[in-house]
Amino acid sequence: MRNIFVIILLSAAIIAPFHTAPAKEKAPVDHVNSLIGTAIRNQGGLAPFTGPPFAMTNFLPQTRENKMSSMAYVFDDSHIMGFMASHQPAVWMGDYGYVSVMPQTGELKVLPNDRKMVFSHENEVASPYS
Repeated sequence: MRNIFVIILLSAAIIAPFHTAPAKEKAPVDHVNSLIGTAIRNQGGLAPFTGPPFAMTNFLPQTRENKMSSMAYVFDDSHIMGFMASHQPAVWMGDYGYVSVMPQTGELKVLPNDRKMVFSHENEVASPYS
């Protein structure tokens, strides 16, 4: 009887690591990296816009002043200046007349560098659908 118990226990110990639940099948959209092309380590020329397809105005977080040959969002930055409504599709095209808003309390700060706040990517979720 003891031998049967040892055999069953050893069999379970050998089989258990190979028995896993079937993996949930991923949809093609689950393989998309929303940050590809953004200025990580000051390289890249695309911004993580949010908006409907073919929209004339898109929205994005602003971590820098929007200038020619510079993107308004750089992943490495640790502060946020606001949220922009922009027409700029890529770094080589300027964006004139953009709108930037930033929720704030206390004294009103209208200049982007004065109103910036520290943030972290620690709890950030970036995907095409959330």
